Amino acid sequence: MGVKIRQKVEGKGNPWWVFISHNGKRTSRKVGDKKAAEVVASTIRAKLQLGEFGFEEQRPVPTFKEYSEKWIEGYVKINLRESTFDEYESVLRNHVLPVFKKEKIDSITRGEIRDLLLSKFSGGLSQKRVLLIKDVISGVLNYALDEEIIKTNPTSGITKRLFPKSGANKKTVSKEDVFTKEEIDLLLDTCETDFPQYYPFFFMAARTGMRLGELLAIRWGDVDLENGFLWIRRSYRRGRFTPPKNGKTRKVDMSNQLMDVLRSRLKSQFKEVSELVHQNNEKIMEQNFIRKEYFRILKKANVRRIKLHGIRHAFCTHLLSDGVSPYYVSQQAGHSSISITCDVYGSWISTDENRHVNLLDSQHSKTPHTHPTKSEKPQPVKIAANSF
Repeated sequence: MGVKIRQKVEGKGNPWWVFISHNGKRTSRKVGDKKAAEVVASTIRAKLQLGEFGFEEQRPVPTFKEYSEKWIEGYVKINLRESTFDEYESVLRNHVLPVFKKEKIDSITRGEIRDLLLSKFSGGLSQKRVLLIKDVISGVLNYALDEEIIKTNPTSGITKRLFPKSGANKKTVSKEDVFTKEEIDLLLDTCETDFPQYYPFFFMAARTGMRLGELLAIRWGDVDLENGFLWIRRSYRRGRFTPPKNGKTRKVDMSNQLMDVLRSRLKSQFKEVSELVHQNNEKIMEQNFIRKEYFRILKKANVRRIKLHGIRHAFCTHLLSDGVSPYYVSQQAGHSSISITCDVYGSWISTDENRHVNLLDSQHSKTPHTHPTKSEKPQPVKIAANSF
C-alpha cells in the first residue's frame, strides 16, 4: 500500500497530486495545493486501512499515442525550448507513432524498441538521429514511470548495447558539414552583389558564429561600434524572444570589417530608427524566411548546400585551424563549456609543428644547450695585485 503526494511539474502555481498504489492497482487524483493534498492523502490512507477506498474510477492504461501527447503538452512544451518542442514532436510523428501509436504504454517491450532503433539505423538515419528517437521514447516512458503507470523504463541502458564502442554521445563535425574559407567568401560576395539587403546578416553570421535565433534578435542597443563588441542577450523564433541557449548573456568580439558593414547598415536605417539590426521591409525576419533566402544565395553562388548552421561551424573550425585558443572560440560561440568545443571540433584544433616539450629542457640543470660544457667553462680571471 502506498499513498504519495507530489507535483507532476515542479514550480509555483502547479497543482499537487495524490498517487495511490494498492494491491497491484494504481490511480491518481489532482487535488490543488500541497496542504490540501496532504489532507486528502491522510484520508485515503485511513480508508485503505478500513477497506473503504475503491478503484472503480481507475482509468484504463493509456496508449503510447495518448501518453506522448500528455508528455509533449504537460512537460516538453512547458519546460524546454520551443525548438526542442518542435523537434520532439517531429520525431514522434515521423518515427515513433507509426510503430507504437496503438500500443498500451505498459506493454511496449525492450525488444520492440531495439528493433525500431536498429531498423532506423539500417534504413539510413544517422546515429545521432537514432539516439534522438531513443531519447524521445525514453522521455514519454519516464513520464509514465513518474506517475507509476509503468514499473520500469525499457529504454534504460539500451544505447550501450546498440552502439557499444562508437562514442555515440559525442557530437562531432565532419568536413561535409563545414564550408571552406573560399566557399564562405563566395557566399558573401554573391550575397553582397545579388542580395544586398541580407548582406549585413550573413556577414555578421560569418564573423561572429552567432546562432540563427541570436542573429535575428540582435538590437542596436547590443552593439558597441566604438569598442568593437556586441552582447548576445536573447534569441528569436516564431514571434517569441527568449534567453539565448544555456541562458547566458555573452560578449562577442567584432572584426574591423564587420564594424564597417554595421556602420553602413546603421546609416541606411537611420531614418526608420529601427530597434532590430536585421529586418525585412521593417519587419522582423522569421527563421524559415531567412533559410529560404540563404538557400537562394547558395544556389546563385554555386556553393554546396549545407545547413545555415554550417556558417557557425565554419566560424569555429577556421579559427581553430588557424591556431586560435579553443577557450576563446568556446567563449565567442557561447558553448556551455570548453569541453563541448573540444568534443565537437577536436579534429580541427591546430597543433604546432614545433615540439613544445623542448620548452621544458631550458629549465633542467643538465640541458646541454643552455649550460656550458666543461670545455666551454669560463676560466677565472687573474687580477694583478697592483690593479687597485
